[in-house]
Amino acid sequence: MESKCIGVRVASQPKMQIFLADIPLKKNDFVVVETKLGLELGQVVCLHQDADCNQKIIRRATESDLKKAQANKEKAKEFAKKTKQMVKNLGLDMKLFDADLTLDEKKFIVYFTAEGRVDFRELVKQMAAAFKRRIELHQVGSRDEVQKLGSVGICGRKCCCGAFLSDFNHVSIKMAKVQGLSLMPNNITGACGKLLCCLEYENEEYVKIFNMMPPVNSTVKTPDGKGTVVFNNLVKKMVDVKVGDEVKSFPLEDILKLNKGKNGK
Repeated sequence: MESKCIGVRVASQPKMQIFLADIPLKKNDFVVVETKLGLELGQVVCLHQDADCNQKIIRRATESDLKKAQANKEKAKEFAKKTKQMVKNLGLDMKLFDADLTLDEKKFIVYFTAEGRVDFRELVKQMAAAFKRRIELHQVGSRDEVQKLGSVGICGRKCCCGAFLSDFNHVSIKMAKVQGLSLMPNNITGACGKLLCCLEYENEEYVKIFNMMPPVNSTVKTPDGKGTVVFNNLVKKMVDVKVGDEVKSFPLEDILKLNKGKNGK
C-alpha cells in the first residue's frame, strides 16, 4: 500500500497533527502514534492531507490499547488531584485544568493557565518524586483551554475549536463591524472570552458585499426618487432608504444601477 499523510487528533494536542500512514485507515479509526511526548492514542479526523509529514502511525489501536488509554485517563485524574494540592501548598498562581498520561505511562503532562510566568521548578521536583515519571507542564491560553476541555457555543452547538478546527485563524473586531453585528461582548465572544472563531468563516464574502453597499447617511437615487441611506442589510442585500418621510427597502442591485457613474462605479 502506498503511504499517505493523514490528519490525527491526539489527547495531548487537540489541534490536528499530520502523520504518515502505510496501513489502510478510515475516518474515526483509533491509532497508536509516536509524538514528541511519547506513545499516544489518536483518532483519524482527516484523510489524504497534502502536507509534509515525518511522524509515522505505529499501528491501528487494539482493544488492549483502548483499555490502557482509559485506565491511564483515570490515573491521570488522580495525579492531577494530587498536583493541585501541591500547587496550593506552594502558593503558585496557576490554574490546572487538565492532565494526560502517555500510553506508555512514561510521561505525565499537565496543562494550566496563568496571568503571567510561573516558576514551577519546585513543583516539578515534587511531582517527579511522587509519580516516578517524567513531568511536563504546559502553560496555554484560554482558547486552548476551551479547545481541550470542550464547551458549547452561543449557537447551541459544540465549540468549533473542539469539534473540527485544527488551528486558530486571526479574528478581529472589524469583522463584527463589517457584518453589522451588535458589539456587545455577550454577542461576539465565545466560551474562552475571545472573539468568536466563526466571525472569520464568511468574512471575505461579507467584505465584498460591504464594499458594494452605499454608506449610511449618504444620498442615493432610488426607483422612488432620491433619499438618504439609513441601514444596509448585508445578508439580504437590501438597502433601507428614507425617501421623503418614509423609509423603504430596495434591492442593492437597483441602487447600484441607478447610481452607476461614468467610470462604472
